[in-house]
Amino acid sequence: MVLGQGALEWLLMFGALFLTTTLATITPWRWESLWIHDSPLWMQAVAMLVVGDFFRYWLHRAFHRFQWMWRLHTVHHSPKRLYWVNVGRFHPFEQALQFVVDAFVFILLGVQVEVFSIYFVFYAVNGFYQHSNCLVRLGWLNWIIAGPELHRWHHSLDVEKSNHNYGNNLILWDLIFGTRYLPKTRKVDNLGVSLPNFPVSIHKQFVAPFDRKLFPSS
Repeated sequence: MVLGQGALEWLLMFGALFLTTTLATITPWRWESLWIHDSPLWMQAVAMLVVGDFFRYWLHRAFHRFQWMWRLHTVHHSPKRLYWVNVGRFHPFEQALQFVVDAFVFILLGVQVEVFSIYFVFYAVNGFYQHSNCLVRLGWLNWIIAGPELHRWHHSLDVEKSNHNYGNNLILWDLIFGTRYLPKTRKVDNLGVSLPNFPVSIHKQFVAPFDRKLFPSS
């Protein structure tokens, strides 16, 4: 949590701002015209949620679809139970890719800091609840928010069940593309990944995606 959501995020933000400033000095073209700057803050925040989740949805599906990406994503899926600090359990290479669609695109668009603040507060609070060891019932909000009841199925040991509910903040794109999954009469059983030798220590998880012995089929 400290390294991923703290130090790495600051490093990525600094790099993004440096790159954006550099691009602004070498090209006359500006991305700012593509964003709804004149709209109310709440409307911009909703737009950022919807657009950002569209990018994250397809990125997330790619992490489950392509073997080299799944190796990185396995770090996030490796715990056999969910608890709030799992929201920060990502391989740094995966987190860097997430940052591109979560923040860098919107930095290029010139989205103001207040909109970023609203977005990332919702992002953080929802992320903690998504992975919490709490009985949270959202009812009809499960058709809008990618909350814990939906996200637990995404962490199922059963691959057919876990390949659903890719939404990061909203469940909108899962609804549109047919990947929403929330059965009424069942509960999630075992969680994790079918890799019995996957390491649990943080330094070993940094190198685990590059260990061919852990992924013999690739």
